[in-house]
Amino acid sequence: MLHRIWLGFFLVGFASALYRWLGLGDADVFQRMVVALFDMAALSVELAIGLVGLMALWLG
Repeated sequence: MLHRIWLGFFLVGFASALYRWLGLGDADVFQRMVVALFDMAALSVELAIGLVGLMALWLG
């Protein structure tokens, strides 16, 4: 069930980007999406590393 929700998120995001590209003439929408994707991936890694340190401190 959860995989369908995630697939829906990706499909809605792609469809809205496609509409912005074809319908509104925003040519660099996919470039901004890829940059935002990698920025959020880097942020999630930093957050995970911080949480691992905190869990190690709490659990001894």
